[in-house]
Amino acid sequence: MTRLSLAVVVQSMVPAVVSGVAFSVDPVTCRPGVVIEACPGLAEALVQGRVRPDRYRLDPRGEIEEIAPDRPGSPLLDETRVRELAGIVRAIADRAEAPRDVEWSFDGRRFFILQARPISSIAGKAVYSRRMVSDMAPGVVKPLVWSAKYAPVIRNVFAPVFEEIAGPTGLDYSRMSARLHSRVYMNVTAFGEILERIGLPPNFFYMLAREDKAVRPKLRPRLGALPSIARHVRFVRRESRIGRRIGPFIEAQRREHEAFRRLDLGTLSPQELIGQFERLKAVHGRTQWFVILVSINMLLRSRVLGKMIVKRWPGTDPRDVIKGYGRRSSLAPFEELKALAEEARRLDREILEMMDGGDGGSDPAPALGDSEQGRALLRRFEAFMDRFGFLSANGSDFSETPWVEDPRIVWRTIARLARHDGSGPSTAESEARRTEVLGLVRSGFGPLKRRAFDRLHASTVAYMECRESISLLMTQDSYLMRRCLLALGARLVERGTIASPDDIFFLFENELAKVLDDPAEAAAAAGRIAARKAELERDAALDPPDTLCGGEMPDLVPPTAEGLEFLSGIGASGGAAKGRARVVRDPAGVTDRFGADDVLVVPFTDIGWLPVLAGIGGVVADTGGQLSHTSIIAREYGIPAVVSVRNATRLIRDGQPVTVDGTAGRVYLHQD
Repeated sequence: MTRLSLAVVVQSMVPAVVSGVAFSVDPVTCRPGVVIEACPGLAEALVQGRVRPDRYRLDPRGEIEEIAPDRPGSPLLDETRVRELAGIVRAIADRAEAPRDVEWSFDGRRFFILQARPISSIAGKAVYSRRMVSDMAPGVVKPLVWSAKYAPVIRNVFAPVFEEIAGPTGLDYSRMSARLHSRVYMNVTAFGEILERIGLPPNFFYMLAREDKAVRPKLRPRLGALPSIARHVRFVRRESRIGRRIGPFIEAQRREHEAFRRLDLGTLSPQELIGQFERLKAVHGRTQWFVILVSINMLLRSRVLGKMIVKRWPGTDPRDVIKGYGRRSSLAPFEELKALAEEARRLDREILEMMDGGDGGSDPAPALGDSEQGRALLRRFEAFMDRFGFLSANGSDFSETPWVEDPRIVWRTIARLARHDGSGPSTAESEARRTEVLGLVRSGFGPLKRRAFDRLHASTVAYMECRESISLLMTQDSYLMRRCLLALGARLVERGTIASPDDIFFLFENELAKVLDDPAEAAAAAGRIAARKAELERDAALDPPDTLCGGEMPDLVPPTAEGLEFLSGIGASGGAAKGRARVVRDPAGVTDRFGADDVLVVPFTDIGWLPVLAGIGGVVADTGGQLSHTSIIAREYGIPAVVSVRNATRLIRDGQPVTVDGTAGRVYLHQD
């Protein structure tokens, strides 16, 4: 007879002051970052759902972005303890190489881990995120914009890069991006698998653009990897010198643009217009390659530069050495607007009111034509529109109305700048600060290291300018694509297929030729467009998280600022500013006059947002990194800014007093 023994575990009870659960990723959406829930004493009541816990959230950089105590102003854990616990949870997940659900207790001196297990709700599901593309596509995207512009980025850039480094993968690259709830998402699970295959952290792109902490792949050296390593080295060696090819590339693209501008689109047949659109797509594909590879070069150099500075001068802000270059391509439109405002300053007050829309938005051109000064301003305005009229609120979305089609925002900006005593914001202060910090940093290096620093600094600044120049090219690509598509839309209106030329943006690209050649497809087009317009309107009212588990919309409680003292993000431009929040989702609709007492709260900014940035006190953006357009413009003009503030445009009320701390990366919320 077998004798059985039973082990008895005897252990002391943790005298818990605070207990709870923590997750290494959001258990509902899979969003990276640690989520902690805490309650007094033991966690039994929390697990059974009988108490409302304190909630703490840390972003992927380890920075606290949310403290929501059950009793306002009395959190159970202070910030030091929250960071300590989050570090433990991340370490457990890193060791397990998978997301973890952790139960813990705190006795007032140290943390005890009671249990760690997989997060069952997300196991085996692909994770989709729009954090990688939120600057380019921050909101809802129409079918044609998605299928002809955003989806091809994978085919034009990422697939060739991965195939060159890893060799033929046999992967279906079409699954790496998706349009979910009318928004662009990337399949970060698929991206992570490929990045690990080529020896990079699975969050490599987030690490660069959003400054996430690197999740390093487990190294498994093998002989078969040598060819891949050689391909990797060859690719890096070539593309790290992409700056040498930028000048000829930009000139070639401009020649392509000029050739297209000379076309008389009104004389082309629908089939010829589709052919021209295909040609523009090929041109744009080359631009996409350069903008992404240039951005990676810029981000890598900036990270190394920052580490050099912080290592030698820990209290120095590395952002100070890359600001104050007022000749950037992205600043050129605003500098031109300031010059136009200087000329408009001599006009009668009534005309300035008309330009500002004071009488309902009448076209000021007839009134300007009555005087020599007015005619001179008109000529200069027309020259400005020839150069920059292609700009819009989102230069990567060709369904957006450009300035040349609706110049009211330009006239308003000229009028408002003309009323200021000065000529609007200046880069002089940022330039002086840059010179001061550069002198300090360089003085701490020896001759060889100083030379290396100077070369790295110069190349970082050069790549920033290149990225801005190529971003302008992308916007011009979009504008030309828009012209071609609207001409095709006009032909479809003549045929009775669609009701308005811009209805064409609600067709997918593969439907364009079909509605021309197939009567049944043409007859069905109007119904499809109506259904898609309704769907887009419904999706625009949704607030989907930036990360989706399995692509499915979870049941979410609408975000609320109740109990929050601050919102956290990435400090983009140092300094602090207190003022009234002015929530703006589309610059074209702005009619108010903003000043130094106003803090602009936006989903993102593009070059087309420059008019509303004139003279404001601070900026808060839902998206962006330290080298996003919002960050660069804010630093150039010395405006305190915090970017990548999740749900800022929804959590901050218009008119609410806020304080922007661009150094700490926080936005403090004041109730009155």
